[in-house]
Amino acid sequence: MNKSDRRYDIDTWRLIAILMVYLHHVCMPFNGDDFHIMNEQSSKLLDDTMVFFEQFRLPLLFFISGVGTMYAFSKRTWFGFVKERSYRLVIPFIFGVLFIVPPQTYFENKSEFNSYFDFYSQILSNLEANHLWFIENLYWMSLIIIPLVLVLKSSKGDILK
Repeated sequence: MNKSDRRYDIDTWRLIAILMVYLHHVCMPFNGDDFHIMNEQSSKLLDDTMVFFEQFRLPLLFFISGVGTMYAFSKRTWFGFVKERSYRLVIPFIFGVLFIVPPQTYFENKSEFNSYFDFYSQILSNLEANHLWFIENLYWMSLIIIPLVLVLKSSKGDILK
């Protein structure tokens, strides 16, 4: 595989999957499920539609991530792969846990704190992945599969070809 090979179809599916995630989270306050912030009125039709698409959303995301992992690993050594995954996943994850998740956690538990600054001063005791669980899991799964990929890329993997 050349470094210039680009799979635009995968990019298109990635865009569709991210759009599905975005729309899912935008609609959650209105579907009747228990979510972080809920609207007083909900829609059964919206709930049913979301349940239908939930069957595809996460499997599609994991599939696309797997394809991306395959391409990333094909262009790098295992050490380069770990370095690249850490750069692309760990840094955004840490940023999100420190700056994106805390406001949501604060607004969900507003009555427990005098102010946001009171909450944020206790940030180390309130760190959580929350909606960033996918990034966290994707990183750990990427590391766990390294031995399998190395075996498949070796002569032992020729058995499967």
